[in-house]
Amino acid sequence: MGKYEESIKDFLISLEIDPLNPLTYSNIGLVYRKMDRFSEAIHYFTKEIELNENQSKNYPFRAHCYFREGMIN
Repeated sequence: MGKYEESIKDFLISLEIDPLNPLTYSNIGLVYRKMDRFSEAIHYFTKEIELNENQSKNYPFRAHCYFREGMIN
């Protein structure tokens, strides 16, 4: 298992402990983005934005993933 997969596994365990932690969702999204797994990244960025709407810094990251998935031009 690569380091990215290990990170995802650890973050998912963290979500089991605290499912409302926006930072964990953000970190999972960032790892998936780094892995070019954009649809998964979108899911986790969206969840972080829902939990942290007024303070989220993930709007541009999510937009980038939408672009890479061909969802926006």
